[in-house]
Amino acid sequence: MDFSRDDRVSLDEFKQFYQIYEIDPQEAAQAFVHLDLNQDGYLTKDELTSLFQEFFYSENPQSPGNWLWGNIDG
Repeated sequence: MDFSRDDRVSLDEFKQFYQIYEIDPQEAAQAFVHLDLNQDGYLTKDELTSLFQEFFYSENPQSPGNWLWGNIDG
């Protein structure tokens, strides 16, 4: 996902990652807003680790990690 190898994922990189899975880039942008909690324009390794943990283990449907694959509510 970190195509530039600068230890962070930008919105453009996030969109590229989504395109690999044929997910709309606009949906990637929407998801990125929910995932970038500190609104610095990047996702770090630590942030992504936390988000993936939320995705797999949180029972809270409002957890930001649930946005890793976009809006699952349709």
